[in-house]
Amino acid sequence: MINNNWKYNLTIITLLIFITELATDIYVPSLPRIASAFNTSEYKVMLTVSINLIGLSLSGLLYGPLSDAIGRKKVLLLGITIFCFSSLFCIYVSTIELIVFWRLLQGIGGGASVTVGLATISDIYKGNERAKMMSRLNMVVAFSPVLGPIIGSQIAAYDNRWYLPLAIIPSLAFPVLLLLITLFKETLTQTNIGINFNNIKASFKEVLSNKNFICYLLIQSLTFGWLWADIVNLPFIFIKDMNVPTEHYGYYIIANVTVYIIGIVANQKLVQFKGPEKMILYGIVLILFSGISLTFATIYFTLTAYIVLLLKLPAAIGVGFTLGNASALSLMQITNYGTASAIIGSTEMLLGSLGIKIISYLYNGTILPLSILVVVFSLISLLIFQKIKSPTV
Repeated sequence: MINNNWKYNLTIITLLIFITELATDIYVPSLPRIASAFNTSEYKVMLTVSINLIGLSLSGLLYGPLSDAIGRKKVLLLGITIFCFSSLFCIYVSTIELIVFWRLLQGIGGGASVTVGLATISDIYKGNERAKMMSRLNMVVAFSPVLGPIIGSQIAAYDNRWYLPLAIIPSLAFPVLLLLITLFKETLTQTNIGINFNNIKASFKEVLSNKNFICYLLIQSLTFGWLWADIVNLPFIFIKDMNVPTEHYGYYIIANVTVYIIGIVANQKLVQFKGPEKMILYGIVLILFSGISLTFATIYFTLTAYIVLLLKLPAAIGVGFTLGNASALSLMQITNYGTASAIIGSTEMLLGSLGIKIISYLYNGTILPLSILVVVFSLISLLIFQKIKSPTV
């Protein structure tokens, strides 16, 4: 049982993660509209998403060890303040290049939420309780970017100004920044340690030398890799190429999210009997099956949005099985939670950016490049899973 101070912390962390993750792609349904408004290419518009993920990934590497050294709250205040003001400036731009610049800074600031948030959870919870909370927190991490396009599609459907979805973010972020300032309590028991670069180097070395940690890290990061490619690619496939009305796009996402939540709930029940390692394996197999089915269907049939959605559903369940368990198991391997959380968050975002980059180059008006990416990343995950020392499967 945790005290009320920690309950405030958990609420604030959850809200911060929700908002910073929502910011990554709430405007994704408006990407075709942004390309038209600034008379630019799909590649440049997709860059506004991938550059944000790069900012998230790079800043996370700093925030983790910094929060271990000077405390969680100070680092959160630094990052979220940057996030709030850059989010505001994103809507007052005249060129696509300025959007890219402010989106980069937005990502750099937002990186504090997931990195320090995971470390905060590790400060408060231990053992199986930590695994459960990590699963719930990862549900927020995975659910928020999926919820973003749902909200963004409804805004875009009723108002054609491209920047309105982006304007939602600062209106949510500034009030939570106020809560962070007034209600968040420091969870790091050993405070005022100070910054010691030798300690930071030693911490990174300890974490990165743990082979099981690396395996679980890569499995969840590869999952995020194809997930982000999927999130950014689908609006062009559904809205532009399959002529799905913008206001209907969100409904397809809702169906996918519903199945993902079913996967999360099923995982929380099954993990008690099967164990987290087996659930990760089941998840990877489901994602692989979905990718292979979608690849063959794209090659041999003319697909509609409904068929694409149906073939994607096993992958949604697989994600629910994979992410929370891989995150929890990776953190169980080490003791430097801040550094480990930084590496986890950074690698996830870096692979997400890579996935978007690959899809932006290979985009051909069909879902085939995405389905092949899912297959390749899933096969790599299976190979990595076999390298885990003594998995209980």
